Amino acid sequence: MRLVLHRDIPDDPLLQDQWNTLVLQMERPEIFYTHQWSLAVRRAFSDSLWPMLVLAYEGEKLTGVAALTTDSSQSTASFLCSTSADYCDLLSHPDQRAEFLEVVLAELRRAGVPSLVLTSIPAESATIKAMSSAARENGYHLFVRPTAMCAQVDLGSEAERDKLKTALGKKKIFRYSMNSLVKEGPVSFRHLVTWEAIAPVLSSFSVAHVARFLAMGRISNLVSARRRLLLSELGSLLSESGRVVVSQMLVGERPIAWNYGFQFRGSWFWYQPTFDTSYERLSPGYCLLSKMISEACDKPEMRVVDLGLGSEGYKERFSNSARSTLHASLTKSHGQHMREIVRYSAAQAVKSIPRAETAVRGVLGYIGSTRQRFEQAGRSGRAERGMKRLTTMINGCKEIVFYQWSEDRPQKLPRSKEGLSLMPLDLEILAIGAISYETEADTISYILRSARRLQSKTAQGFALVNRERTPVHFCWARDFEGFEIPQLDTRLRAPMENAAMIFDCWTPQSIRERGFFRIALSLAAQRLSTSGNEPWTLTTVANHSGRGIESVGFERKYSMIKKMLAWQRVRKVTFNSASRKVEAQAS
Repeated sequence: MRLVLHRDIPDDPLLQDQWNTLVLQMERPEIFYTHQWSLAVRRAFSDSLWPMLVLAYEGEKLTGVAALTTDSSQSTASFLCSTSADYCDLLSHPDQRAEFLEVVLAELRRAGVPSLVLTSIPAESATIKAMSSAARENGYHLFVRPTAMCAQVDLGSEAERDKLKTALGKKKIFRYSMNSLVKEGPVSFRHLVTWEAIAPVLSSFSVAHVARFLAMGRISNLVSARRRLLLSELGSLLSESGRVVVSQMLVGERPIAWNYGFQFRGSWFWYQPTFDTSYERLSPGYCLLSKMISEACDKPEMRVVDLGLGSEGYKERFSNSARSTLHASLTKSHGQHMREIVRYSAAQAVKSIPRAETAVRGVLGYIGSTRQRFEQAGRSGRAERGMKRLTTMINGCKEIVFYQWSEDRPQKLPRSKEGLSLMPLDLEILAIGAISYETEADTISYILRSARRLQSKTAQGFALVNRERTPVHFCWARDFEGFEIPQLDTRLRAPMENAAMIFDCWTPQSIRERGFFRIALSLAAQRLSTSGNEPWTLTTVANHSGRGIESVGFERKYSMIKKMLAWQRVRKVTFNSASRKVEAQAS
């Protein structure tokens, strides 16, 4: 074999044709193996990938492709598409796989890359069968472990397809959902296959996907601009051959469920689905998948609907077969080899005890976030923060200041409020916020907290949005009576009937100092007042936001103070009309 090494994925029509011809010689051709997939990944993640493309030729004929990437230290190689593809593999005819694997490992050794990590390899692949011998011959320690089971719907014979379609149509959940949805409007399904049709819907699809994850208390990978770019690149490249299919379920003209998927060599892939969370009770995702399977049954060229990675419970209701994938690590270091085996064994032991797994994940998450904060702050920042905390503990106190709003008080609002409006907060606006501020860890944490609060329905959320419906400030309101202040370990009593507290205000870090807080606070107070409530708000003394609060019609009424180390209860300090402290009393 003649090897050619590239440090990029060439956008070469001849290479693409040869590459994709080789894909068809694989044991089971997959869309993830194509040249277009690797090219899309390279374009989307260009600033974080170091491609290492190994091509093998016999004469001018391409006989092997290893689309790899290395880490920044050039110490470990892995599949280029490992984070985006459900199945990964070295490409060659199965009969030549062992030879090709040998030359790939030899090339890595010459390049000074001591470790190779290959994940999501189909268990039936010839690569797995050839790995032990190849690793031994090249001096690598090999460890292979299972990674996932990919649920599938094997469509079977014509008679089996008819039976499957009938069973799907009779499912109680499907019939109930469809009958309920029809009452809201005509229900239809469509499949977009051209780039002209796909491109306009990707934005709404991404927002729906992020909103769905927020409803589950998680962050979707589509928050990342890189991941959204990947879907765009895949759509543009694969639509030329009709291999990408964006499926939608609609009520009237409103899409309520999506699947960004693929049709390739007899497989219809359920790759990235989502649905409108406001329709969750009617299982629109379940209905869309049922319809896709039924339509696949009517296509003789289709043999399987692949539900892909993930152990979601709904997949068990549909699948009648599964495909397993494996993770293989090859390393020159015996110590690293043993550490990986120990880590895997320990992880398996923890997983066998559900509560232990949750606890370990929580501890690891806390350690990771703490480490990130430390790295961002730097050594001097950590020392300064530590001294501030120590000083506060010794002679500090916690003081919360309370303000009441009056529409008669003058307001000084920023001039740049045109195009801004206050809207009720919902998951869609939170999703747009998560996408807009993906790099701000504090804002993402706030959005997750807000999503949980939305689900619990314990307060009313608001968002100040611009003309593009991008949120620039968030805030919340709820009854004053019973409002809890964890800093003081206190539950409030309302000073009057219908008092409402505006709290947990947040402007993303990248757009602060533009007056969004004051505009949102003023509009929220006006809205509460119009609905018959008496608006209040609060802030800590350390927050230095009092002047901004007073500028939009709020007046300081009192504060509550708790000494840090002193043995005393919370004190309530009232203010006179000049906002001076005049009285102290035990609460």
